[in-house]
Amino acid sequence: MSRNRSRRAARRPRLLLALVVVLALTACGGGGAVSTQPAAAGPDGDWVLTSGTAPAGALVLVDGSPVTLTVKGRTVSGRAACNSYSGDVAASGGGFRPGSIAMTEMACTDPAVSALERGYLDAFAAVTTATAATDRLVLTGEGVELTFRREAPVVDRPLEGTRWVLDTAFAGETASSVVGGSFLRLDGGDLTGNAGCLDFTGAYRVDGDALTVTGLRRPEGTTGDCDQDASVQDSLLRGFLTGPTITVGIDGDRLTLMRGGTGYGFTAAP
Repeated sequence: MSRNRSRRAARRPRLLLALVVVLALTACGGGGAVSTQPAAAGPDGDWVLTSGTAPAGALVLVDGSPVTLTVKGRTVSGRAACNSYSGDVAASGGGFRPGSIAMTEMACTDPAVSALERGYLDAFAAVTTATAATDRLVLTGEGVELTFRREAPVVDRPLEGTRWVLDTAFAGETASSVVGGSFLRLDGGDLTGNAGCLDFTGAYRVDGDALTVTGLRRPEGTTGDCDQDASVQDSLLRGFLTGPTITVGIDGDRLTLMRGGTGYGFTAAP
């Protein structure tokens, strides 16, 4: 088994908002038997939204801010234009009813992206059925229709040689946004990065899913002034990296570094 494949099985954090979006597990009204649908036409896979109608009206897609959905049995995840989400569904035949959904807390500064995210989540909450074909998935409910096209699965990016951009901090069951500009790159035992304030270098070793960082330091002569948020993040992330062994998880273009209930999430740079 390759090193990268073994990381996929590493524990992934459960992302929870202070205010969790709870979606009804049972469809409103009706309550009749769910129609039968061949397993080969099920919704499992990676999908990207191409059009949608929410209870408040048509969704307006935004270039560069896709809405995605990954279905694996009774679990779902994806990106709601800005934030990442994950949760569960009650699925049987053509029935598809979302349950509790958790999200990250990234700030969405573009009003159009924020509107798309809200509209999509409202629509997803009202979904009761799924109709899937080889390359098309349609989720429907009262006043709702979400149409997706199938995406090719994202190949796991290698831990080493990839520039990983920090986007999420985990503390217990809470996920929060971070100061932009932070990144990590591991290459041949040498580590470089930025924790939110100033650049740093160091060394590392990898043993299966375990990452150990040593000798973390600033490049000689590095100075600079940082605002309070950046300074706090810088101190916390550097302290995290230089602590005991870190558990590594890679899923597609996502990297998660965890130690107990504390950790950080990264996305691979293009």
